[in-house]
Amino acid sequence: MSHSESIAKPKDKDKLNLYLIGYSPDLKYLKRLLSQVKPIVKSLSFVCTDDKDDCLEAIKESGIPYQFERLIFPSREDFDFSKARNFSREMASKNEGWSFWLDCDDTIENPEKIIELMIKHPNAEAYGLPYDVNERSGNLFKIRIHKDGWHWQNKVHEELIPILEGDKKRGVTVLSECPVKHAPDEDKSNHEFHISLLKKNVKTAEADYTYIAKEYFNSLQNEKAIPYIKKALAIHSYPHEIYNLWMMLGICYAVDDKNEEAKEAWFSGIPVAPYRKEAYYYLAELYGKLGDNENLHKGLGYICACNAQIDKGEPLQNMNIYNFMGYLLHARYLQKFNKYKEALEVLEQIKEPNEEADLIRKEINDACS
Repeated sequence: MSHSESIAKPKDKDKLNLYLIGYSPDLKYLKRLLSQVKPIVKSLSFVCTDDKDDCLEAIKESGIPYQFERLIFPSREDFDFSKARNFSREMASKNEGWSFWLDCDDTIENPEKIIELMIKHPNAEAYGLPYDVNERSGNLFKIRIHKDGWHWQNKVHEELIPILEGDKKRGVTVLSECPVKHAPDEDKSNHEFHISLLKKNVKTAEADYTYIAKEYFNSLQNEKAIPYIKKALAIHSYPHEIYNLWMMLGICYAVDDKNEEAKEAWFSGIPVAPYRKEAYYYLAELYGKLGDNENLHKGLGYICACNAQIDKGEPLQNMNIYNFMGYLLHARYLQKFNKYKEALEVLEQIKEPNEEADLIRKEINDACS
């Protein structure tokens, strides 16, 4: 049976209510996205942030049942991404079932797989998908599929969070085989616009140092990101945000092969909060790249520490993506030390199909034959 034949064909009750925000320049991306996701979408809620009808015409051509509204801000400086997304989210939430958000310039190669895995994992309160932004952003994912009880916050670098503060540790299942690739053209980058908005706000909201740092970080401008990361570290008191900043600082240094500075940053993040899986993973990955026997043994120790961290109480934005990433890296370490039986036992912890896990198993079988 072929892969396409084995995929569960979604019924209407299984399909998703997609919600988007966009404007006229998104037209060339929107057509591509709608053609990709049409098999799994039963409705589309679209909020247009300009007065042109380009996106509306593309939506009509797609054949997807839709709701279309406009939200036009007085000026670009007044633009609020969360306000636009919440408007679109509220439209989608009126339809029965799961809400699903994307950006117009996202792509998904195998959207039917999402429905297949949701059917296999029916008890989640929300679903996250891996997020492919650029070559060095790390192992990211975003919560993409949810029901009521979630909303967007932050004018720039908006974040989807539970409405009730006490629900911040709700269970989210990561569908690791369903990546979303963010693929705009180079001339569509909004980094400079975002930075201009944030620098205007930072005079009255010092917390925006964090978001300026993230904007430079996401645009691969390490030298500009690092000073803002350090400014944010100097003013923040929220442990999880401090932890994230240390992780981001370590990545900036590691990209430029400043290994000692990277290690120092990641070590600094470990005592901040009880959640340490990400820090241990990055340290294990770095020691593995250094390659000599002493560093490999250190790396094995850190990946063991990573996988020893329990899931309960993990912050939303990290979730369990480091579970399967940690198991893969752990198996690779054990494979290097010819501990094949232990490596295979670690791979058994990965419950969903995974190509890299299959490759490791094949390599071990070949080595043992």
